[in-house]
Amino acid sequence: MFFKMVWYDLKNGLLKGKWKYLFFMGLSLIICIDFRLRWNLIDSLNVPSYGDFLMYIFSGMKEYIPSPMTQFRYPEIWILVMLLTAYQILYYPYRDLSGMGKQVLINSKSRIGWWFSKCVWILCSVFVFFGIFWMVSLLFCLVTGGKCSLEISIRMYQYLGITIMPDMPSELNIQIFLLPLLVMSSLGLMQMTLSFFIKPFYSFAVTITIFVVSCYYMNPWVIGNYAMVQRSSLLVRGGMEAVHGICLALLLSAVSVGIGLLFFRRYDILDRE
Repeated sequence: MFFKMVWYDLKNGLLKGKWKYLFFMGLSLIICIDFRLRWNLIDSLNVPSYGDFLMYIFSGMKEYIPSPMTQFRYPEIWILVMLLTAYQILYYPYRDLSGMGKQVLINSKSRIGWWFSKCVWILCSVFVFFGIFWMVSLLFCLVTGGKCSLEISIRMYQYLGITIMPDMPSELNIQIFLLPLLVMSSLGLMQMTLSFFIKPFYSFAVTITIFVVSCYYMNPWVIGNYAMVQRSSLLVRGGMEAVHGICLALLLSAVSVGIGLLFFRRYDILDRE
């Protein structure tokens, strides 16, 4: 029965609504075109790598240190990708309980199975949306003659204003692939749990607040920092440690799933609005 519920959620919450995938593909393409045009000014003699494309999307921003000479600028592309992904996984679990999901829950007689099925849906959805950015970037890189490599160019580091050091890593696969995925997945689970307490709109406002605070403060307890490659300890002194980010994301996920399950087991699905 659990696997039937998972398939129901994947079919109705992920496979339907193909317009959103076209939208994400179009957004990915626009970002890639924007980066390629910028690259012509960064380094007209060499072509960018696949790693450069991904670094452009997921780099985020350096630590913001307030001063009269420093102007704060949001990492527009990073925060756009994160918030759009968070928004796409916002309403389905809540709305499904008003439709066929209620019948599935009643027939299955398993609130635990229903809840964990929604958690699986969150994880799969985040992976699919991030996968679109990964795949479109790769295809665009190949079509435009870029290097099919995860190596990050020195020119890319210079463009982002990162100080070049002798031990500068040429690849940042965990920071580019794993950490943004884990951070977004954990926030998605938190967002779903909060939506049953304070409704989806307000839970999304909490997610927005976390990302905005992450931009202003480089703090190891503010989870959004770990999804910004520029704040990695491999690139800046006192930066975010990957291990800490993985542990924090897993902890937030476990707490969100646990609290949500305890609450949902007593949730009155008949009297909800």
